[in-house]
Amino acid sequence: MLRRRWVRPSLFRTASVVALLAGRLQRVLRISTSLSLGASLCAAIVACGSSKGSSGGQAGPDGSATGQGDSGTTQGNDGQAAQDASASAAFDGNEDALVTSDAGTAFDATVVGTVSFHGDWDKDPVQGVWKEIQVVTPTKLQKDPSTPTWHGKGAARVEVDPGDDPLHLGEGTERAEVLVMQDDAGNAIPENDSSGTQYFAFSYFFPTDWAGTELSGDSNSWSIVLQLHGPDSLGASPAFSLSAAKYTDAGPEVYGIGTNVGALASGCCGPSHALSGGSAISLGQWTDFVMMMTFASTPTGHITVWRRDQAQTAFAQVLDVSGVATLQYASGQTAGDHYWKQGLYRGGVDRTDVLWIGPMVRATSFQAAEMAAFGTASGP
Repeated sequence: MLRRRWVRPSLFRTASVVALLAGRLQRVLRISTSLSLGASLCAAIVACGSSKGSSGGQAGPDGSATGQGDSGTTQGNDGQAAQDASASAAFDGNEDALVTSDAGTAFDATVVGTVSFHGDWDKDPVQGVWKEIQVVTPTKLQKDPSTPTWHGKGAARVEVDPGDDPLHLGEGTERAEVLVMQDDAGNAIPENDSSGTQYFAFSYFFPTDWAGTELSGDSNSWSIVLQLHGPDSLGASPAFSLSAAKYTDAGPEVYGIGTNVGALASGCCGPSHALSGGSAISLGQWTDFVMMMTFASTPTGHITVWRRDQAQTAFAQVLDVSGVATLQYASGQTAGDHYWKQGLYRGGVDRTDVLWIGPMVRATSFQAAEMAAFGTASGP
């Protein structure tokens, strides 16, 4: 089937203990380090400095099996992050940390990890610190103050209506997406063979009347809410996509993972993956995901996905595939830079679709990603 296609460092000279309240759990973050004269300490969980929105240029074409193209309109918005309603403390740096639950069980007594991207709708209500945005009007994808995540984090409302073609492709594709992760300096963060293993945390809320479709035999039926877009020059469907759709007219709404990786051949697409025991969308409530991805253009990559529904504490592993490629390239060439897109990208349909997305985080560990995105410390 053809498819789509800020910084306020904390200074300490002695050890400190910070109580974290996250939802119904209390956790203690212990930070111990020594300082050389004149040095400042940014203590543990996220990398020093939060990403800011910044103006960027045009986005390239959104790959599709039919060669359709994207060009993005970029808007920037800087601002102070709102106080997290869960009262979780966010620190700058990546010193050693011990995180415990209120039961006193430590899940990691070492470095928690660093955060390279923190998509934050409290800090940037316009485009959540992503570098670029593709919408027909700003109201189609922006922070919704009335609907935070179940962790009290800022969330964005995404709406796509018939004819929402901000790229003026005229090819029956409709969308409202943010795209391209960026660092503190506004530099794009690409994914390629040098990316190694990264962890991504993100969350979704689909209303009870969600009606996404990805019907077999209908080449204009897809509902992608997250995608890893390959090099624009390939004009290909996403290397990785997360869909929220039903696959038959009478079927349930489920999450599905599609791939289009390795040396691209004609047609679309590569292997798809079901989320074992966790495919069904929990309509009318939030769902958190953490995903580990080892980036590789050869069959040496790895994808693991964990899921947690609203009111649950623990994450459940719902996918683990290894020995797979996770990047795409043209035959006879090397894999170029890929980039992430989030929101909704769908085929042209006579339907209004609305969903909400929470913060999205890219980090070097599960713990760092989970804490930054959700303010919790459950661990895998």
